Amino acid sequence: MKKVILPLFLAIAIFFSSVINAQQSCPVIIRSTFLINTDPGNPCLRSVQFDFINPTNGAKRVRLVVKNGTTVLIDQCVDASGQKDVQRTHVSPVFSACSFAILEVTVTPFSGSNCGESGSGCAPTIRSFAGAPLPVVFASFTATRTATAVQLKWETATEFNNNGFTIERNNNGNWESVAFLSSQAANGNSDSKLTYQYTDNNNNKGVTQYRIKQTDYDGQSKYSEVRAIRGVDQAVKTIVYPNPSANGNVNVVFADASPRDIVITDMAGRMIRQWNLYTASTLQVINLTPGMYSIRYTNRETNEMAADKLVVNGR
Repeated sequence: MKKVILPLFLAIAIFFSSVINAQQSCPVIIRSTFLINTDPGNPCLRSVQFDFINPTNGAKRVRLVVKNGTTVLIDQCVDASGQKDVQRTHVSPVFSACSFAILEVTVTPFSGSNCGESGSGCAPTIRSFAGAPLPVVFASFTATRTATAVQLKWETATEFNNNGFTIERNNNGNWESVAFLSSQAANGNSDSKLTYQYTDNNNNKGVTQYRIKQTDYDGQSKYSEVRAIRGVDQAVKTIVYPNPSANGNVNVVFADASPRDIVITDMAGRMIRQWNLYTASTLQVINLTPGMYSIRYTNRETNEMAADKLVVNGR
């Protein structure tokens, strides 16, 4: 009888241990699948979508919170239990947000049958600000020239599994790596704003473009927006390039980040695009049809007006 009891207790212990481990295991969020969908008929109506995998049996939950500023639009506890090793898609209820500017989305995995507070889950909370994709969210990225030096500065609102950043430069149509900066986040994970900067020695006479390539520890990468900087001794207040454009896309580089009203019109005077109180130092215009255009700028601080001609040869 004793020979039977010992294996029986071992079997029970192993069973309960496996149940506990299964319940404690986190649902895995597939960060590359994160999307904010926009209704094609109403651009103010949106939904959040992401995929997840339950690596073990047992109860699992995912808490999804969507905020527009301080207003909570969605606070949802998603049941992620069952269907071990099956990749599933969750789509949130539709919510109204006409702008991404102050939109914040958090996704927190939990083990068990309930959702707690964001940040108290079984894995770090994943955040997206202003509609940016996961996992690393760029809060800002600027480039400014002083003589032959270009000061690059960027901030991240959140980082997850981030190895670091490669600074890339484009002078003549080819992107080249300039430097690599490791993540400041502990183990590549942070929910706090982090600031990075780098000074590039640049005596190029023409326009230089910069971008930041962020790379995860698992090799996945994403790019920041592109910033353009004028060349040494380029005194022109506004630069439009390429001009003519062969694909309908052009870049506009301003001397500063003063607030401007910008209007693009065709040769018949019809308004094609418009930006009010635009404060960035660069503007990218895409998908213009072949033709000739006028780009007019009005500085809100000085009331100074200027204009450039633009030619689009193809798209």
